[in-house]
Amino acid sequence: MKRLVHAELLKVGTTRLWIGLAIGGAALVAVASFAVLAVAGSAQGIASGLGAITSVADVQKLVWSGAAMSFFAVVLAATMATGEFRYGTIGATYLATPRRADVIASKLLAAIPLGAAFGLVGGALPLAIGLMWFAVKGEALPFGSGVPIAVAEVVLQCAYGAALAVCVGAAIRSQLVAILGLLGWSFVVEPLASALVPDIKPWTPTTGVPGAFGAPDPHVFGHAAAAALMVLYVLGALGIAVYLERRRDV
Repeated sequence: MKRLVHAELLKVGTTRLWIGLAIGGAALVAVASFAVLAVAGSAQGIASGLGAITSVADVQKLVWSGAAMSFFAVVLAATMATGEFRYGTIGATYLATPRRADVIASKLLAAIPLGAAFGLVGGALPLAIGLMWFAVKGEALPFGSGVPIAVAEVVLQCAYGAALAVCVGAAIRSQLVAILGLLGWSFVVEPLASALVPDIKPWTPTTGVPGAFGAPDPHVFGHAAAAALMVLYVLGALGIAVYLERRRDV
């Protein structure tokens, strides 16, 4: 399994897609961070509920905004599973490793550290920008134990999103359908369903569950319950992907 995971990481590393997604995600997070810092505490910011950054809790909110990086990690992870079907290399992969469950599991294990790496960038970048912003003003950025915890929560969100996406991609096979489906589900289906039926929000796999590791929300589960659901959702998606793949032709 170790060699399979290494092979999956090598496949990703020899393409330029991860570089483009990493740059795009970092650019989005950076622009959002600068925008928040520029508006925070101004009349416009206060009117929008964005007060001045004066506490560790405020810095945590800034760091949590880096969770937007998870959408780029999701796209990368989805292509890890669907790319082989798109380019016809899956046949050679299964000839080298006939156990399809091992192939899908190796993709999952490779997607987790990749997602975590994206999350580390997403969580650390707003913090670095905040430090520079306050340094330029000659002030100290409020810092406490909650700040690195917030960075770790962003890392967890991205790692979870990547793990779930690679399983969904393996189950669907079609790259376009998998990516659009995952993003559409996250941006449209779940928010709409949660608005219509608020009680289901804590159970939603791509917004409610990872949302427990972010800005405080009374409508989502606590960390322990959310973490347990994350594991169950990933294992469930993995089981479905393996079940379908064993019963389909290449």
